[in-house]
Amino acid sequence: MPAHTTDGATLAIFGKALAAAAQEMGINLVRAAYSTVVREARDCSAALLDRHGNVIAQAEMIPMMLAALGECFQACARIYPLDEIQPGEALLLNDPFSGGHHLNDIILFTPIFFGDELIGFSGSLAHHLDIGGGQTGMNSRATDNYQEGVRIPPIKIDVARDWHGGVVEQLLRANIRTPDKTIGDVNAQFAANDTGRRRLCELAERYGVDGLRALIPELLAYTERRARAEIAAIPDGVYYGEDVVDTDGFGNGPLKIAATVTV
Repeated sequence: MPAHTTDGATLAIFGKALAAAAQEMGINLVRAAYSTVVREARDCSAALLDRHGNVIAQAEMIPMMLAALGECFQACARIYPLDEIQPGEALLLNDPFSGGHHLNDIILFTPIFFGDELIGFSGSLAHHLDIGGGQTGMNSRATDNYQEGVRIPPIKIDVARDWHGGVVEQLLRANIRTPDKTIGDVNAQFAANDTGRRRLCELAERYGVDGLRALIPELLAYTERRARAEIAAIPDGVYYGEDVVDTDGFGNGPLKIAATVTV
């Protein structure tokens, strides 16, 4: 029976269920991937988002990647109103000017519907072996973004029409050196996202849509309280740190990186 309570025990169980779902997404992404950069290096991430695009759970993989997912989603939402998105559609991008990283990191969002209700989104990000550009993999000699590879602005696609042999997949295949691995890894992202869809729908079945809409904001508020408490516990002061990069790859170095943080 759907539960609308947000007591501590329910919130803890719900939060752990979301975390487990995101972790399962990440595991399935790695297992389904074609390239060694995902299968071995695990240069990827996965997360669940609420219906407004707020990250509510993330796999314990590469946190730096997930920090971008919320910004990337909002970049998509500014172009494609969320109340117009339909089942079977997806949002795809790798644009660093829309919150992303470098072009090799392709981000995929798919909506999660429970009946007719949009209850959230699955999100995944993977570093792809090749994305075109001036050389295989990452073009370290690039002097502008166009030399790095194919830039995908936030686009909304009909998966059945545009991906599985469709125009978007064809366009990517024609511009990359390792099409089978790259397309295979994007398909692994679709599989990971579907894992998240199934798990969030199971939670909607258990708690009801109204229960999800009560629990998710409470979980985000709890997370914020914990984060603020940790930050407040840092003693006031000036903190300094430095390290050295041996070389930039072009014969220059060592390169010192230093930072001062004032609390």
